[in-house]
Amino acid sequence: MKGITFSISISLIFLVLSFISGDRADRRSALVIVDVQKCFLTGGSLQVPKGEEVIPVINRLRNLPFDLIVLSQDWHPKNHISFADMHPGHSVFQTVNLTFDSNNQLCQPAWNLNRSQTPQCQGATQTIEQTLWPRHCVAHETDSEFHPDLIVQPSDVIIQKGTNQDIDSYSAFADNIRSASTGLEAVLKQRGITQVFVTGLAYEYCVAASVMDAVSVGLTTYFIEDASRSITPEGQLLAHKEMLSRGVTVLTSDQVKSKL
Repeated sequence: MKGITFSISISLIFLVLSFISGDRADRRSALVIVDVQKCFLTGGSLQVPKGEEVIPVINRLRNLPFDLIVLSQDWHPKNHISFADMHPGHSVFQTVNLTFDSNNQLCQPAWNLNRSQTPQCQGATQTIEQTLWPRHCVAHETDSEFHPDLIVQPSDVIIQKGTNQDIDSYSAFADNIRSASTGLEAVLKQRGITQVFVTGLAYEYCVAASVMDAVSVGLTTYFIEDASRSITPEGQLLAHKEMLSRGVTVLTSDQVKSKL
């Protein structure tokens, strides 16, 4: 009888181990590092307070067995719609309304955008609020480079966003009116990624937008809170609440290993 009991116990143990092993085999994980660029760090044109503190945390996370590591990079043209100096009479951190037509083209605004040609509106379909920022992360300029202390490997995937002069792109997945994808979703699907761990800058803007989009495309989504910093405490609180309401798991970097 004891032999039978022992045999059953061993069988149950193997069954549990097999289940755990199979569950882990079905999970493929990506570390997503959002906009850890010079423009958002000390001395940059749009610095996030204490932004450098995320770098050693992210570098340590790279030692974990992620199946893919992705870095996003704000990569704006010189005449980008989000720059305050493109809107005479407006100041940094003010907001303006931008209206787009049925073809996702920017309608003629009420102010001069210093452009010789701006399309007239052909049936406005949506209006969004745009925060005006200092000129930042201009493509190919030093300000747009990754911080030199951030580890970047040749095997990493780099996603550039905010490349359309007329539409901002907070999320690493798509622009702010969802008219164009950055290609990140396709990359994750191609690699069989089932869950993402999001880090970077700034907490309540590009990081939060990336987290929400990850949820929207059906990925199990984790936000590593000690690997991000916010522009304002108020913005951080609101973003944190929204993440939780969307089913995002908020954790710290020392809890990540157990989820892989």
